[in-house]
Amino acid sequence: MSSFGSGPASGAMGLHPSPVGTPDELRRENLNIALVGSCASPSPGVRGCQYYVNCIFRFRRYGGFRDQGPKNVGYYLQTQEGRRKEDQGSCHWFMSRLYDRMRAGIRDREDGKNGEIIQVIEQEGGVIHRQVTVNANAEIPNAAPKWEPHVFTGPVTAFPRPSERTAITYHALLEDRRRARELEDDSQLIGAAEPIAEPIIPVEPLQRVTGKPEEPAFMDLETATATSSTPTEPWPADPSAEPESREIEGPVGRRRPR
Repeated sequence: MSSFGSGPASGAMGLHPSPVGTPDELRRENLNIALVGSCASPSPGVRGCQYYVNCIFRFRRYGGFRDQGPKNVGYYLQTQEGRRKEDQGSCHWFMSRLYDRMRAGIRDREDGKNGEIIQVIEQEGGVIHRQVTVNANAEIPNAAPKWEPHVFTGPVTAFPRPSERTAITYHALLEDRRRARELEDDSQLIGAAEPIAEPIIPVEPLQRVTGKPEEPAFMDLETATATSSTPTEPWPADPSAEPESREIEGPVGRRRPR
């Protein structure tokens, strides 16, 4: 199994998180190393490879090709149930799918458990034995498919370099152009968002109207009643004054004042 980069969604966008070559190879193909993954340490302006720090392929027994990849490797896998196979995959695919399982299997076997066995056995060009399923009736016209296992013995294929992958070059070119258009649109929006200065209309200051000091600030009741269009209630009596004494006439004669 070979894994040559990211999935179709990100590939269609021109974004390839998985490395597709060295930074120099990407530059020679006019690929943006900030968008396309490379066999390098991630840094500002370089997407690099997320597995670079822990990459086991920096060691000679695993190939020692870090900074020169990506490359395909042949591996051996034996599960806890006893199923086994030889196959191939890219170095970053191995790190993402098999590296943790390989370490867990080593720990399990050290503890006396039945752990998985995962080993890097070949580099590019080395021979591995892969079991694949083929249609035995492929050469027979109009025959129903008959799927059978087949052992394929052959070399580990080479990882395609950026110069051999026209799809990546084309998609990355379109992505660069799309981003350039977005930056241009954003700059135009920023310019249009600047506030427009409104004209300042002078306002005359308010003049305070005051009466003469000798003029009273109020009118007496009669004057207010005469000048008002609505009847005015008499001023309320002083609550502190003594109540006025009144006599009440009645049929029984004069009553005592109350």
